[in-house]
Amino acid sequence: QKDYDTNHKKFEQVVFPKHVNLNVGGQRFATSLANLQKYPLSFFGRMFSQKWMITPDATGEYFIDRNPKHFGRIVDFLRDGVCEVENEKERVELQKEAEYYGLDALIELLSRVEKEVSRIIRGTTSSEVVHKR
Repeated sequence: QKDYDTNHKKFEQVVFPKHVNLNVGGQRFATSLANLQKYPLSFFGRMFSQKWMITPDATGEYFIDRNPKHFGRIVDFLRDGVCEVENEKERVELQKEAEYYGLDALIELLSRVEKEVSRIIRGTTSSEVVHKR
């Protein structure tokens, strides 16, 4: 019991910096702690809560072993709730990353984009155009 209490007290004393440096697959990103904690049930919300015992490396960065290709867009989404994708391949790749990070709001946004693109594509077939006239 004593060891548990000691460890539990150490665990409660984790203080994160207001600005967080992340190393994602060797590429560096910086954002605010508030952005990372915006979705408490996400990977980041849990990582930067009192639930995970995580500390930065010697350079002051938190390492995430993930491909950084779409991480800038993930951070942009955390900042302002907007995510732009260029094409369906990119949308699928980004959705995979959103699923990994547990960002349900981004998954929903990307799903709406998929449905809208699908509707637009279906709406441009010749049979659809004829019915619209």
